[in-house]
Amino acid sequence: PVGVMNYWLAGGAIVWLSVARLPMIVAGARLTLRQLNVAGSFELFGKWIVTLILFPRFEFIALLIGINAAHIFGGWYLYYQLLAIPGRQQGKVAAATKEM
Repeated sequence: PVGVMNYWLAGGAIVWLSVARLPMIVAGARLTLRQLNVAGSFELFGKWIVTLILFPRFEFIALLIGINAAHIFGGWYLYYQLLAIPGRQQGKVAAATKEM
């Protein structure tokens, strides 16, 4: 890649894809495939849309922009949710349950 920003985009893509790897493995082991499919579909279609829109201007760098955009705008959160412990209540629901 030519230019410093392209290297930052490539580095960001490497980070996002490696961060998503562990939740994918955990989801496969737990057989929570529906949530994994939702996260994977969001990432895939987000990358496609951004890449197709930006490709005429940025060419192959558009793919790196798409990967970063898909994860920044929610992909990382969907993969993070795959690490949640099943049956564990959090937030206000957990506090209300403890009071009973």
